[in-house]
Amino acid sequence: MCIFPQGRYFLYWTNGPLHANFIYDGYIIPYVTGYPSITWGNYEIKVFVKLSKFSEWIKQAIQELGEQIPTSLFDPLACAKKHLELRRKINGTKPLEKNGSIEFMVKLQDNPETNSSSVCAGVLIKNDFVATLAQCTTNLIPFSSRIVLSDSSIITIRDIFIHPEYSEGSFYNNIALLKLVSETSIRPAYFLRQPYLDQKTASVYGKERNGGTGFEDSSDTPVIAHGLSILLNYKCYPTEEQRLQLAQGLQFEHVCLQNDQFLVPGSCEAIPGSPVVLSDDIGSSPGLYMSGRNCGFGEPAIVVLFMAHQTWINSIIEAPPREPVVYTIPNLKLSDKCLYQDGTEGKCVTQSACNTYERLKHNLPLFFCEIKSVVCCPHSNIEVGEYNNIGPFVRVYILI
Repeated sequence: MCIFPQGRYFLYWTNGPLHANFIYDGYIIPYVTGYPSITWGNYEIKVFVKLSKFSEWIKQAIQELGEQIPTSLFDPLACAKKHLELRRKINGTKPLEKNGSIEFMVKLQDNPETNSSSVCAGVLIKNDFVATLAQCTTNLIPFSSRIVLSDSSIITIRDIFIHPEYSEGSFYNNIALLKLVSETSIRPAYFLRQPYLDQKTASVYGKERNGGTGFEDSSDTPVIAHGLSILLNYKCYPTEEQRLQLAQGLQFEHVCLQNDQFLVPGSCEAIPGSPVVLSDDIGSSPGLYMSGRNCGFGEPAIVVLFMAHQTWINSIIEAPPREPVVYTIPNLKLSDKCLYQDGTEGKCVTQSACNTYERLKHNLPLFFCEIKSVVCCPHSNIEVGEYNNIGPFVRVYILI
């Protein structure tokens, strides 16, 4: 057995260590959470010592004995992989499909100069439109940022549309649309035909952590979590962390995904903006994954529904195409000061150092400095601690 950190899960005790059972790769993995300490009162209430509180002391004691600390002792995923063939198998099908893919899912790529990718995904809803979370648009820039499709082809983003009622840090109206510069031949998802989701099951895309941290980290294994029950908002109980971004509780635009089984932490980490796919209709997607640990196993994952925003989505998709405003100023260098025609002062910084959300939300243009990896960023949108030196002053004019 291995030591497991504190959390919410079912515990088992049979006159030995208190333990919790988790699932990994079709096997049941037991984790020690506590040891019996004392029996209290006439009702024989058992009191246990929580081992996670003593993890640092345990490490120190092992080192003082001249021994190396096994990686598997405190890493739940490493523990799960150790002696896997000796574990009990679960009944039925495995909850995770390794190396799975969803055809109409896309990955967001912030900066084409470095090929760096966002930690977000999206879903192709038309051959030239992608739906994603509004929270995922923070560092996206039209005519610079791109999407990577399931066939590995890449298309540049032309326009970014953020829901006008979205506020940063909120789970309400957390949706955005990306207009692409060209169409793809990949078949897009279609919205759910039936308005009733109760008693249906779904799947969501994630990754198994293998030491990496980025969405594009080659050491991470793509997985698809199956068998997640769709819970309408009145049947869902968000975690304390999720409630911080739900000041008014769950609304009509939300549903939850949940499976009562517990996965080993790290074996499935869902990607924000991943499409939710119905088990009985794999060509449709009712919405996008927003929040939740372990892909909805053990704790609920919150989803934003397309159906609740269909009027706004249609108004963007069906609107006449607008002429793009794209301008690169060749004499502006990194750290130079710049000024938009509306009076907004800024500085030339890398895309990763600029939060473009406010200008995109209000349909204000963004301009590039010399190359498309450097943007004229308003001072209020520059990430804290980045580029504090003021360079030479240059005025920027909008070309229409």
